[in-house]
Amino acid sequence: MRTRRNRRRLCAAVVAAGVVVSGCQAHPGDAPTVDDRQLGERDGGENPSPHDAATAEAARTVTVGVDSFAGNLNPHLIGGVSPVTAEVASLTLPSAFIPRQATGAGGPQPVTAAGEEAGDVDRVLNRDLLTSATVTAGDAAAPTAVRYEITPQAQWSDGTPITGSDFQYLRDMMVSSPGVADPSGYERIDSVEVSGGGRTVDVTFRGPYAGWHSLFRDLLPSHIYRSEAKDFQTMMDGAVAASGGPFQVHSVDAGRGVIELTRNDRYWGSTPAATDKLALTTVPSAATGAQMLRTGQIQMYLTRPGQTTGRTLAQVPGVRTGEVDRRVMLGLFFNQGSPLVADRDRRAALASVLDPALIAQITTGREDVTVPSRPEVPSGDPAAVTAEPGAQGAPARPLRIAAATDDTSAVIAARTVVDEFTTAGVDATVVTVDPADLYGSYLPEGEVDAVVAWQTTDDTARDYADHYTCGRSARAVTTPSRPVPGLTAETPTATSTTAPAAPGATSGTAATTTTGQGAAPSSGTARTTTTTTGTAPAPASASTTTTGARDPRRSPASAVSARAANLTGMCDPGIDAAVDRVRSGAAPLDSVREELDARVSAQASVVPFLRDHQVLAVSRQLEGAPGPVDEWPTDPVAGPFVAAGQWRRGPVPARPTDEDDQPEEALRDGFDQH
Repeated sequence: MRTRRNRRRLCAAVVAAGVVVSGCQAHPGDAPTVDDRQLGERDGGENPSPHDAATAEAARTVTVGVDSFAGNLNPHLIGGVSPVTAEVASLTLPSAFIPRQATGAGGPQPVTAAGEEAGDVDRVLNRDLLTSATVTAGDAAAPTAVRYEITPQAQWSDGTPITGSDFQYLRDMMVSSPGVADPSGYERIDSVEVSGGGRTVDVTFRGPYAGWHSLFRDLLPSHIYRSEAKDFQTMMDGAVAASGGPFQVHSVDAGRGVIELTRNDRYWGSTPAATDKLALTTVPSAATGAQMLRTGQIQMYLTRPGQTTGRTLAQVPGVRTGEVDRRVMLGLFFNQGSPLVADRDRRAALASVLDPALIAQITTGREDVTVPSRPEVPSGDPAAVTAEPGAQGAPARPLRIAAATDDTSAVIAARTVVDEFTTAGVDATVVTVDPADLYGSYLPEGEVDAVVAWQTTDDTARDYADHYTCGRSARAVTTPSRPVPGLTAETPTATSTTAPAAPGATSGTAATTTTGQGAAPSSGTARTTTTTTGTAPAPASASTTTTGARDPRRSPASAVSARAANLTGMCDPGIDAAVDRVRSGAAPLDSVREELDARVSAQASVVPFLRDHQVLAVSRQLEGAPGPVDEWPTDPVAGPFVAAGQWRRGPVPARPTDEDDQPEEALRDGFDQH
């Protein structure tokens, strides 16, 4: 009898599976999986049905709806300030100091940090990673040397211990790679020495440094990336090699818009992940997000809102909503290395024709957008808007406004900027380019005249140092993967490029290659070797080749260095001096902030559009989340994912109609058609 009953059940399951496949084959999903230990737990030892297995897996998965994202998960690049990249990093990569998560009456209790970090979130020692971080020389508030002791249990998800080599690797990459987001603190490091079997790390600074708590966030597995000579710009495109957090990256499917994180079983910390899987899935609209919350397909939704997003989500029964302001700003940054906008008066005149509020409204799709304030900049001579650029050798071409291809908001804003320039009589065009090409080549070589990008707001001395100081490190200009879109040269041009030594940096050897049009490009990626002592390392080998059509009248590459977070190329000794007073502990930031803002504005190089504002919607299914949404602990960049390790999924709410019971892809596609 048992055999016959099993056979009938098997036939029924096959027939049911055939119906499901035939109805949904246009949107196939991943096959559900279940642990072997779960087999035989139902029906007196019989295997569960596919539906039961899928239900069991869903119960162990928390799914969060997010906006579109790029596949590059490196949090140290300028593009790493995107919400999804920052969120993944906070859950998979270890940091020396982490945001305080303790709560009391009234929610999280942030403590204003001292020195340069005033205005930033309070950060405390990550005792899962470090047993101690001790000032060994200098003043406690602004030390000249610090010793970090790594806990013996700390390890990467492949079983390799986390060691001082990971500290060295991050420092070396931050002072030599183009396109990094926060290099200035690492540029103040004189040496990183490792002892005690790799567990003791002694960091010596060039002088007193008040902002040392901001260093060594999101450490990377050097035993993989350094040993394999991975390109820092692209090495985390679609994957994270190893994890040192409660989760690890299981898969990245940028095409489907899904990132799956699974519990890191090797995580040694005091608070392991409370759920087996955390999935981040792209949701195309607030209407889709609301429906997916209703049906339990997502338990949380984090999005940049349109005009009615908040009201749409608040209508869903049982959904809590709140707002999250990230310390990130979208703006236009004029490239002072471009001969077309090298003149300050022309930059001021161009900026004066823009309407930042309108650009922000078009970019976000809502009217209630507040443009970040700046000291007023003199508008300059109106005639300079349409006048021929006065810089010697300035090319006769349209003004190029660049945006990264993978940043939808930046592209929309750049197109609106060009519309306003065109209306004012300025010949301008949008170029969407790969971020590695933009920061490693096009910006430093003056091939684009401005860039629209996201950047952290100027809240700390570290921000001012990253964005506006001259910099201490040489960064090799790299070979672009292709010429600037639309660029044609009058004649084939052979060009030799060599990265210069920046002030305060160790001079390195740059392998320089000269080719003409049609030559095969060689690798242009800057490589660095591990260093434990000495000044900031220059790239050990920077093979820089430019092929194809180039603008023969741009500034010579021998006079430039690849860009990091200073997108404008600004270099004002007055700004450097004021920032150094704060970072050395000699003055509080508030005492020089007005001077810094005035000096930055006088350069007429930055036009802020909007600060990143997001709406957060949480269903009753999400358990382990603290109290009212507005009182959640947040990271200034990663947002509300600080406590994501404790989230878990509760019961699925009842679905009111059969129509609601659709695959996630079907829901998204259906709403996209309206």
